[in-house]
Amino acid sequence: MPTSCGLGSRPYHSRNGSLTTSHTGSLRRAEGASLTRIPVADGATAGVFCWYVLHHVHDEDLEAAIQELARVLVPGGSLMLGGHVGDSAYVKTEGYGGLPMRVLVARRSPETYGHLLREAGLVVDATMALGPNHPASAAVWLARKPV
Repeated sequence: MPTSCGLGSRPYHSRNGSLTTSHTGSLRRAEGASLTRIPVADGATAGVFCWYVLHHVHDEDLEAAIQELARVLVPGGSLMLGGHVGDSAYVKTEGYGGLPMRVLVARRSPETYGHLLREAGLVVDATMALGPNHPASAAVWLARKPV
């Protein structure tokens, strides 16, 4: 199940982003759906790919969003999470190509994400930092739901 905050040139503007779900072989859009209330059953998917999304989630919703990512995984299911890291937050008002937008960009520490993944009951198998030579400091986490 991939999650995203927009598809191509069609950005979505909602508090927690929107998501795209791929479930039982069919792609369907849950336009405007929240990462804090993913519209699929518990244990519905073997894998979640959450790529550069959570930095758009407000602090007060971050734990719930990660809990939801864990909830939809089957036992033994995998999560690949990637995103910006750091210690700053701001509202971005201009997107790629100069398009107007208004989205939160909250950079949190790799330790914060690791802690929240473990609190959600996931086992963190690997954390990879993309350092200062990368265009923006980022990290990738590989986690799984225990059997």
